[in-house]
Amino acid sequence: MPLKFKDDAICLSGAAGTGLKSKILGEYFPFWWRITSGGERKDYQLPTAIIDLHAATGRVHIEDTGETVLGSAGHALHLKLDTPKANRLRIFLREEDPECFSLLRKFITDEWPNVHVASTESAVFGNSTQVFVSNEALEKTLDIVDKVESFQGLGRTIFLFDPLRSVPWASIEEVARRRIDSFYRKGTEFIIFLFTSDLFLGRDEFAALPTTPNESSWNERQRKSVMEADSLFGGTSWRASLLKEESVVERENRLVKMYKDALHKWFRYVLALPFAPKKEQVYQLFFCSNFEAGIRVTRNFYSGFTLNPRYSPDNRAAYERFKRQHHDKVRGYIGQRKPLEFKMLWKIIREHEDGFCDLDAEDLKEEEVDFSKRATALNWLLHQGYLIPVSFHNDRWLNTRSTYELDWSVVTSRLGVRPPLPLIPMSLSSTMAGETRTG
Repeated sequence: MPLKFKDDAICLSGAAGTGLKSKILGEYFPFWWRITSGGERKDYQLPTAIIDLHAATGRVHIEDTGETVLGSAGHALHLKLDTPKANRLRIFLREEDPECFSLLRKFITDEWPNVHVASTESAVFGNSTQVFVSNEALEKTLDIVDKVESFQGLGRTIFLFDPLRSVPWASIEEVARRRIDSFYRKGTEFIIFLFTSDLFLGRDEFAALPTTPNESSWNERQRKSVMEADSLFGGTSWRASLLKEESVVERENRLVKMYKDALHKWFRYVLALPFAPKKEQVYQLFFCSNFEAGIRVTRNFYSGFTLNPRYSPDNRAAYERFKRQHHDKVRGYIGQRKPLEFKMLWKIIREHEDGFCDLDAEDLKEEEVDFSKRATALNWLLHQGYLIPVSFHNDRWLNTRSTYELDWSVVTSRLGVRPPLPLIPMSLSSTMAGETRTG
């Protein structure tokens, strides 16, 4: 389907889809920047970067309502160019479509006349704005990013993947391979947008995926949809799990789990934030990080928009049950003192998305700096059944580390702690309710 434009903005339908996504990113970017730049305590001077790999025109015209709003690139530019003390923030905007790219350049010129757009296409030198725009292929754009990184350093960096439908897994791998060169290296975060329900319901020219892996029964439109999903997952192994006669909700939930598992190759924590543009329609923003504090504040940020309560299990009650289960482990601990095994277990329960953990997690290091003591405590939790070993892909450096997930059935039966409730998808009604509650 050809792209449409109105008043120099790309046209997209769906106020609750595009509008909500734009709203959450417009609020999240400054929220993230205030934390990662060091905040007021460090005068916002730690280097940071936002890299939008599908920048479009900077503005979006929502056909359903007739309104024009800032897109993700527009919000990033507004943060950089209209916010005091954002001088150490760098913005990279990539858009391959020639017409979109031309309108993006025009948007920058119209909104910020002091920004010389020609200089924004200079990789390092002669670019005083620290805004970089590119209409190159992904690899060449990443070369520009690498050059700026080597000369100036980028600090904490967000990569935003927000194509019109889905991003090829090969693109995810290319960026991750360049940025994360050791086991769960911190400093790089991904935000990936995925039209989850469209795969099973279809939309516009995209046909719903078939409900059988038998290729001979597919029509041509279904075949094209399967090929696009092959690109999304980077292969065909997904087909047996998703091409079957099950409800849309069951297949959506399985898709989200499979996609999160794939992203665990590169990221310790993957948080899927759902939003519902329309009835029976659910999309996802996947937030990926190797720093648990970043994921925790992101989940809390999302809860502030919606009716989702923050996860607050009862530490005192859980510890009382832990003491009854493990007399030998708590012997000698009085008052507020607790054994390392419980403190690490509680961190994993309370702070780690999906109960995912490994020995290098920063908050576990805060509980115990000694690697061997952490290893002994984690091994005890494993043998007690609180943890189960998990492995995602046979990557060469990931195989050098052991990774685990909570066995929530054991945690619930022994400690009385249930896992967090599934997130209620963000919708127009839940957003308004959240704003009313927090206003």
